[in-house]
Amino acid sequence: MKSVILAAGIGKRFKSQIPKPLHTILGISMFGWVLKEALEVTDEAIVVINPDFKVEFENSLDRIKEVFKIEKEVHFAFQNEPTGTLTALVSAAPLLTGNDTVLVLCADTPLVTSELLAEFLKQSEDSPNAILAVRTENPTGYGRIIHNDNILLKIVEEADLTEEARSIKLVNSGIYKLNWKDVIENYADVRPANKQNEYYLTDLASLLKCHVVETDNEDCLIGVNNRYQLSLVEENLIDRIIQNLAMEGVRFVKPSTIYIEPLVNIEKDCTIGPNVILKGNTTISTGTVISNSEVENSTIGKSCTLTFSVVKNSTIASNTTVGPFAHIRDGAQIGNECRIGNFVEVKNSKLEDKVKAAHLSYLGDAEVGEDANIGAGTITCNFDGKQKHKTVIEKKAFIGSNSSLVAPVKIGANSMVAAGSVITKNVPRDSLAIARARQENKEDWVRRYKRRQKDEPK
Repeated sequence: MKSVILAAGIGKRFKSQIPKPLHTILGISMFGWVLKEALEVTDEAIVVINPDFKVEFENSLDRIKEVFKIEKEVHFAFQNEPTGTLTALVSAAPLLTGNDTVLVLCADTPLVTSELLAEFLKQSEDSPNAILAVRTENPTGYGRIIHNDNILLKIVEEADLTEEARSIKLVNSGIYKLNWKDVIENYADVRPANKQNEYYLTDLASLLKCHVVETDNEDCLIGVNNRYQLSLVEENLIDRIIQNLAMEGVRFVKPSTIYIEPLVNIEKDCTIGPNVILKGNTTISTGTVISNSEVENSTIGKSCTLTFSVVKNSTIASNTTVGPFAHIRDGAQIGNECRIGNFVEVKNSKLEDKVKAAHLSYLGDAEVGEDANIGAGTITCNFDGKQKHKTVIEKKAFIGSNSSLVAPVKIGANSMVAAGSVITKNVPRDSLAIARARQENKEDWVRRYKRRQKDEPK
């Protein structure tokens, strides 16, 4: 069986130059969520798209395959003329044969699940053509299913309903199982009966006398037609992820404030506090506590604490404290039992175990040895205007507050840099480096200066 996903719609209500199916939900294009679920129950997929956006869809598909670990075949078909859902389906004809059975879905219903699709296929296995109908207490806005003994007679759109038909609570989900030979033999008999002069798949379904399969799972009805609905669907998917992780032993505080993407892996006994953003390929190990922070494409070790901080494309080992207001980025590697404190930025640097950088520092392109202490206001001056240079601070070195280390430079093991120094030369191990002007106090200078100012003529 093959799935056909209709993704050629532009989505005018999005008011965007980007086609609706390419708008992202949790970092994944909308059609990718439907594709993932469809491929759980079918052997391969065909995505019908607008040919003007072929490159964008191909690039998006690469990301979808990477995130969802998709190995099955996915092909694109092109709807050259936007003349309705039926012509979109028929656009897949070059990739199908008369022996195929196709599962048809819409790209803008990203809450559909493989479990629902599997149940639909099971209940319709004796019928060549079937439609999934949803029983809902609020059918407003959906086409009503009119059937006789579970055989579809017609689908009546909201605008065409009689008063009696408005009470019908069985509506069209937009999900079909169709025999491709039947589609090819009958689609030419469909005639547009609407102001847009478009050919609708619903009309073909009525013509084929589809078997009606009922469900009360309303998630498959939730379509995305504007950006507000996009945000609501995203919240729903976040809630699914949080529920699954919570059942595996992760504690979430104020989950309504948390953003989490599908690749994020969190081990048991972690606590994710309020206002946390977790993105990309991120792993958080047992016992870590994160609040008011953003982590992207990073690995956080066991029993760490992150508070009001940003970690991107970096690695933090175990029992390390980060924040508040720290920024770890661009390939930084932080060791065990480190302390990265208030307003400290670490970029493309390796910090060995037990390094302390507690306040107001910048460590860029640096190697910092075990148990080194970085005083408040320390800066590794790594850029000479043309290229970056490395600073090496060896184990147990002590860098005094408000020091500037002008790279390339090495601070030897067990050495000390006096506060306020500008270090431009290597410091040998076990040495004290002082690089500042000698202090001179001029007694009574201020009083005499003010007197001169007062005596001078205006």
